[in-house]
Amino acid sequence: MTVRTIDEIFRDFVTDGVPASGPFNPHKPDIRDTLKALTEGGDNFPDNRVIRLNNADEGTANNIVVTASVAIPAAAYQVLYILNVTQENTGPVTVSGAINRDLVTNLNQPIEPSYLVPGMALLCIDTGTELRLLSYGADEAILAAAEAAADRAEEAAAAAEAAAGGLLSSFASRTDVQTANIPNLVSYVRTAGYAASADGGEGLYKRSSSEPTHAGKVQSADGAWWELDMRNGVNVLQFGAKGDGVTDDYQAIQNAINALSTIGGIVRCPRGTYNLSDGLSILQNTANWHDTKRVSFVGDGAGLTRFYYTGAAADKAVIDWSTSNALDTDGTYGNSWARIGGFSVEPRSAANYGVRITAKSWFEADDIKILGAVEKNFWFWSTVSWSGRSLRSYGSKIGMHAELSDAPLAYSVPNNITLIDCTLGNATVWGMYARNCGPINLVGGSVEGCGAQGVDASGGIYIIRNDLGIGVEAVAMNIHGTYFEHNAGGADIYVSQQSNTYPVVVNDVGANFNRVDSAKYTTNNIRIEVLGTSYGRINVMGGGFNYGGSYAPNASRRCLAITGNTGNVGNSINYDKATVFRSATDGPSDLNGNWDIPQARVFAACRVNDTGAIVRKHNVASVTKGTAGSGRYTINFNYPASSGSPQVVGAVVGGAGSVAVVAEAAASVTIEVRNATGTVTDQSFSVAVYDA
Repeated sequence: MTVRTIDEIFRDFVTDGVPASGPFNPHKPDIRDTLKALTEGGDNFPDNRVIRLNNADEGTANNIVVTASVAIPAAAYQVLYILNVTQENTGPVTVSGAINRDLVTNLNQPIEPSYLVPGMALLCIDTGTELRLLSYGADEAILAAAEAAADRAEEAAAAAEAAAGGLLSSFASRTDVQTANIPNLVSYVRTAGYAASADGGEGLYKRSSSEPTHAGKVQSADGAWWELDMRNGVNVLQFGAKGDGVTDDYQAIQNAINALSTIGGIVRCPRGTYNLSDGLSILQNTANWHDTKRVSFVGDGAGLTRFYYTGAAADKAVIDWSTSNALDTDGTYGNSWARIGGFSVEPRSAANYGVRITAKSWFEADDIKILGAVEKNFWFWSTVSWSGRSLRSYGSKIGMHAELSDAPLAYSVPNNITLIDCTLGNATVWGMYARNCGPINLVGGSVEGCGAQGVDASGGIYIIRNDLGIGVEAVAMNIHGTYFEHNAGGADIYVSQQSNTYPVVVNDVGANFNRVDSAKYTTNNIRIEVLGTSYGRINVMGGGFNYGGSYAPNASRRCLAITGNTGNVGNSINYDKATVFRSATDGPSDLNGNWDIPQARVFAACRVNDTGAIVRKHNVASVTKGTAGSGRYTINFNYPASSGSPQVVGAVVGGAGSVAVVAEAAASVTIEVRNATGTVTDQSFSVAVYDA
C-alpha cells in the first residue's frame, strides 16, 4: 500500500503546476489507501496539529538532525512536534534539518547534560525561536541528571581540595588575579609577572583573612585578599617598577621598601634604569639589638642598576638610609648589620645629596657610583665601625662627607671607617671632608682631580679634628697604597688639629702622590695644621712623592709639612729609607726648618776580643786584626751600607778606654782602640754601626 499526501492525490494537473500537461483525475486506490492511513495511523502522519520529527540518528549528541513528512508551518505556536531521541546529550541541544531551533526546557533553559537518553520521546512546541519541551522528562531522567551533576561537583571539590593541599593556582600576571574568581579552598596563587607575564614581577601570594597594610597585595574579583610572600626579600618589579628609563618608578620602589620594613630583608633592584621623581627613604623598624627588621637595599651592580633623579632641585638625598627614630640610640644599634650597594646614582645636579646614611654601625656599603650631586655625593652621619668597598664619587662639591649628626651626643662620632678600593674624583672643593672622626683607613683606591687651584681650603682629603669641644685624639688617618694625582688647593691630605690638648697622627704606608700640572697642584702632599699646644706627627713608610708633566718642584711647596705652631714639642715627620722623594727641592724638610732628625737604624754590630776573634755579630762577615800592638781592627760587612760614611759607636771591654774610627767605606770600617791613658793597645771591644 502506497500512502500519498492529499496534495498529491488531488492535484490539478498531471504534472503538478504545469497546465499544459492536462487535467489530473484522482485514482480510487490512492484515495482508499490514504483514508485508511488517516484512520489507522502510520509513519506519514499528515496532520496539521501534530507533526512528527523523524530522528534517523544522523546528527550528534548535541545536534539532532530531523526530517518531516509535511511542511513545517512558518508561524509560531501552530502545531505540536513529536521527536524521538537516539543519543545521550553532553551539553545544550540544537535541532536542525526540517526545522532549526534550540531545544530548551519549558522554562526556556538549556537542556542539562545527560538529560536526553536513547529511546526517549519528546513533545514540544515551536515558539518561533526555539523548540520548548511541554514537560521536562520523567523522574528517572531528572534523577539521573541530578546524580551526574552531583558526581561532577564531587570531582570539582576533590580537585579544589587537592589544589589547596599543595597545588597552586597559576596566573599570567598579578593583573589577571584581579579579574579572577578563585575557589575558597585555594590558599596560594603564583603569578608569572606583575602587569604581564615575564616582566620580572612574578611572585607567590598567600590568601589573607584581611587586607594587608602594605602594597605587597592583590585582591581577586571574588573579594579575597592575597599577600605577597616576602620571606626571602622582595624585588621592586613585584611592586610595579619597570626600570625602563621612562616610567617614574619612585612610588613603586618606595612601596617595596615600606612593605619589607615590616619584617626586614633585602630589597633587590634588578638591572635597569629607574627614574625617581622623589628621593627614596629606607627606614628601619628595629627596636633593639635583637630585632631583625633590618632592610638592605641592593642592585645588580653599579654598571647595571641605575637610579636617575628626575625631580626638581631639592635639599634631599636621592637615597636616604636613616633611622626611624633619630633619638633612639638602642634603635641605632638595631639599625646596623645591613648592606647597601650594587647601583649607581645620578642626582642630575638637582638633588643636594646622592646617598645619605645616618646613625648606622657595622654595615657594608659597596659598589656604589654617584655622579654629580649638588653638595655631597656620599654623606655619612654618625656612622661607626663600617666598611665601604668600591665607592665611586665623581663631581659634586664634596665627594664624601663624614661627621657627627646633629642628634644628641649619645651618638658616637664617626670612627673606624675603612674604605677599600674607593675613588674620589673631580670634587670642586674636597674629595673627602671628615669632621671629628675617629681613624679613617684608606686601602688602595685613588683621589684625583679634586679641589680648586689657589684655594687653600680645598684639595684631596680634609680632616678637621677636635673643634666643637669634641675630643678625638691620636690617629686621624691610615693610608695604605692609595694613589693621589692632579689635585689642587691646600693639600692632598690636609689635617687641621684645633684642640689645645689632643695630638694627631697620619700614617702613610706605600701611598703615591703625583703633581703633574703647573696650573693645577696642591701646596703640600700631606699637611698637618697644629693650632694649639699639642703636636702633629707624619709617619711615612715606603711612600712615593713624585712630579711630572708641566709641574716644577718648589721649596715653598714641600711634600710633607707641619704648619701653624711648628715649634710645639712632639711635632715630627718620620720616614724610612724605602720612601722616595723624586726631587730634593721639595723633599723632607719642614716649611719652617723645625724637623726631628730621622731615626737611624742599627746596620751592623759585633763583640770582638783582642785577638780579632768574633764573639758575637750582626751583619759582619769578618774582622781583620792589624799589626800587633797597633790596636787596629777592620770590620767587613756582609752587605754594604747605603753610604760610605756610616755612624760608628764603640766601647772598650774590660776597662776604660776609647774606640776611634780611622777609616770608613760602604763595605767596611777600621777602628783603633786606646786605653785610659790614650795609648794605642790591642784590647777587646764592642761596636755598633748605624746606616743613617
